[in-house]
Amino acid sequence: MSENKCLHCGLWNPPNALRCDCGFDFESLSIKPSYADNTTSTRALERAEKNLPTIVVSVVVFIFVYLTVAFAMYFALGHKPGGIMLGIAFGIAGAVATAIKIKVKKWF
Repeated sequence: MSENKCLHCGLWNPPNALRCDCGFDFESLSIKPSYADNTTSTRALERAEKNLPTIVVSVVVFIFVYLTVAFAMYFALGHKPGGIMLGIAFGIAGAVATAIKIKVKKWF
């Protein structure tokens, strides 16, 4: 038995599907209410909007800490830090930004 291609939206569905996600019913060949839960995408969008301040704060903290550590290395070493030193700065900035992100997430 082959897959069902929806005549309404063109989505390929499993052979045992009774209805496409768009609501097309394969038995009656008509559009009916979709089985898909609209609240799932709404909840995901709400979570993303709620996490936006956390993400912004952690990115700003990461950039600030990275630049601070890189400049501190520059002044401490007397020359431009390279490779491993910038990797260490990246790691420190990532750890601090993650710690701040965890704290900020508790506030929102």
